[in-house]
Amino acid sequence: MLLPADRALVLRDPALPALGLLLDEEGLGTWLADQRGIPVRWSTRYLRYKQGTSCLIAGDLETPEGTRHCFASAHASDALEKVTKSLRRAPAGSVLGTDPARGLVVATPPADRDLPALARLDDERRKRRLLRGLIGDRSGVRDAELRTLRYKPQRRWVGVVRLRHGPTMVLRVYRPGEARRAVEAIRACSVGAGTPALIGADESRGVAAVEHVQGAVLSGASGAGEPGDLAAVRSAGSALARLHSSRDVVLHGRGTTEADAVLVAADQLVALMPDQADDVRALSAKVAGRLLNITQVRLPVHGDFSLDQVVVDQAGMARLIDLDEAHLGDPASDLACVAAALARDTVLGNVSADLATSSLEALREGYADVVAPPDEERLAVHTAAHLLRRAVEPFRLRQTADWPEAAGELLTRARQIVTSASFMEGVR
Repeated sequence: MLLPADRALVLRDPALPALGLLLDEEGLGTWLADQRGIPVRWSTRYLRYKQGTSCLIAGDLETPEGTRHCFASAHASDALEKVTKSLRRAPAGSVLGTDPARGLVVATPPADRDLPALARLDDERRKRRLLRGLIGDRSGVRDAELRTLRYKPQRRWVGVVRLRHGPTMVLRVYRPGEARRAVEAIRACSVGAGTPALIGADESRGVAAVEHVQGAVLSGASGAGEPGDLAAVRSAGSALARLHSSRDVVLHGRGTTEADAVLVAADQLVALMPDQADDVRALSAKVAGRLLNITQVRLPVHGDFSLDQVVVDQAGMARLIDLDEAHLGDPASDLACVAAALARDTVLGNVSADLATSSLEALREGYADVVAPPDEERLAVHTAAHLLRRAVEPFRLRQTADWPEAAGELLTRARQIVTSASFMEGVR
């Protein structure tokens, strides 16, 4: 059954006739059960929506045979020809259900036309050839096992590869046109900052093999809070500071500025919550303008930092992972990014406010052990920016029935920063 806020969104966007089905887990499961002729259950993990154009979701499909990672997409009528073409090219058995009249497709990752390497990985012969090209001619490739870790349809797939003979690796699949930048970032950080090493890459196919770091993924939602856990968070802060202060990491800037990202997020929020359009646009304009006016800093940064981008080994040492967004930027943005992620998790009920506060304090203490942290003015500006960008995530992550309220809380926190002395410092 559709949530009230989702029902209102569907009524505002008649250009996507299948939108209501994609926003309704139970309804989509019932439709798929009819398509497949077997009982199924659908759980949505992630959603991406562009008003009047498309809606894309990633989810888990439970059937009597087991659970599969899948995606579902709905498109406007002017994209139906493109949808039909992609169906013709999809590997046999990868499309689970279609309604061409509504621009609706449900499929498994091998049908993802933006990540063509996933079709290769689904074919045993082509998979062996691809892996040998990445890591050399090892006999263990024949029995390689793949396990999905994360999948964002049309964007990125990350999985673990276990070889019969040889080390476990992490395989990363990108859009082919975006692979070179990601591979260059991973390589640069592994040389200069001790992050996971690049084992091999096939940029033309959008694939990279990266060292698998043994240990536990750090997460504010893991029930952490014991002294040892906060010590690990502090170690993560030190690892981040070492990246920021490394003189051996050679990276490039990023084409999209943080101010651009704030304005894009504002457009998405306006589409989701039109009753708050004026407030969102005024807030985003202030934040974007402040970002453009502060002195620019260009140092190595992670680019998408949060606690779950850290693996802690048995000795308690932290190592940063997922460096494909690394670039030259402002270290304050990384620290603000994790602060906003903790705020989001607090609003969604995944982390207590006390744990979020203690984790952020421990992270900054570990950072200060290595290098002086950015000043409060700079941190305030970037934190407001990341809170505004995160405000769309309660809708995307589908973890709460009242996502407008959660989004509103994140906007309130951003607004409080915008009116603070730290944010306004230097503004005349």
